[in-house]
Amino acid sequence: MQICSVGSLDPMKVKGKIVYCLGGVNLDDEKSMGVAQAEGAGMILANRLTTQVITPRAHFVPTSHVSAADGLSILFYISNTKSPVAYISGTTEVGSVAAPIMASFSSPGPNTITPEILKPDITAPGVSIWLPTLKLKGLLLSNQTRALFSSTLYLVLRWHAPMFLGLLAFSKPCTLIGVQLQSGLQS
Repeated sequence: MQICSVGSLDPMKVKGKIVYCLGGVNLDDEKSMGVAQAEGAGMILANRLTTQVITPRAHFVPTSHVSAADGLSILFYISNTKSPVAYISGTTEVGSVAAPIMASFSSPGPNTITPEILKPDITAPGVSIWLPTLKLKGLLLSNQTRALFSSTLYLVLRWHAPMFLGLLAFSKPCTLIGVQLQSGLQS
């Protein structure tokens, strides 16, 4: 199992390869930086606990973030295969899409009587909205980091508020009060 901290990986073993790293102990971004510094081609980041959720993040190398169960399967494959092979594609393949869905932190859960009706009544895109920045906001690890990467994407969870306010500003007169705006959006 790999902690994959900065400076812990041997470039002679890692260069050009996809590295298996276990989540926890240190930041996922630091694991990614460790793989990048050792010239790894990519990273498989496995959750340590079954209760952890997979959260999208900006990484320094192509990364596939997998559940704890999938991570154990991958580790078993690596341990029991003479020359294990992996690749990370630029696309995502998952099971059937269960849209529409709500973020768990935005809703009391599915409507038990009519699941097709989402709660809350007003929603907007707001989970895993990527904001391009010129600084490594939230990812500052060291001067090495800044030298290696001059720009990044910053993950924000609640950027729906500015989008909603912009929609309101262009769609309704400014004389409306909050309750009237809410009513207008819900109808």
